[in-house]
Amino acid sequence: SDLSRNWGWCRQQNRDMRELPMATRSLDLWEAMVAEIGEDPGFRRCGLLYLSDNEAEIAGWARWRDMARCMGVTTHMLDSTEATARGSATGRSWKGGVFSPHDGTADPSRACPVIARGLMAAGGTVHQRCAARGLELAGGRVAGVVTEHGTIRTQVVVMAGGAWAS
Repeated sequence: SDLSRNWGWCRQQNRDMRELPMATRSLDLWEAMVAEIGEDPGFRRCGLLYLSDNEAEIAGWARWRDMARCMGVTTHMLDSTEATARGSATGRSWKGGVFSPHDGTADPSRACPVIARGLMAAGGTVHQRCAARGLELAGGRVAGVVTEHGTIRTQVVVMAGGAWAS
């Protein structure tokens, strides 16, 4: 299996509380994207399931659930019977789990090209296989992106490489 592959989770579950409003809003934006760009990026609110045999981890999920509830996020704690039933595909029993029914997934192999086509239809450009080395600033604002193939003059940049990108 490719451990570096993005799994496509679109989730609120277990997010840092400071990220939660943005994560919640992003789920709404995923749903609105079909109308916005005219093509389905494959987002589905199928729910997100976490299973564990680690009591401390399960307790941490319960604490997260209690905090997130105050922000309107629905999360269901699962006892051993419920977790084992929901996780039946694993072929084993579990001590507990957590299920977030409003979270979902969008397969990156489908979503990325759809979003790229929508961006280009709106007048944007997509540059692949071209490392971004930095930003050029003018008066404290973005003026361009310095790439391995030269500088691209722009006032708007979307960094979609993920939090782990340098």
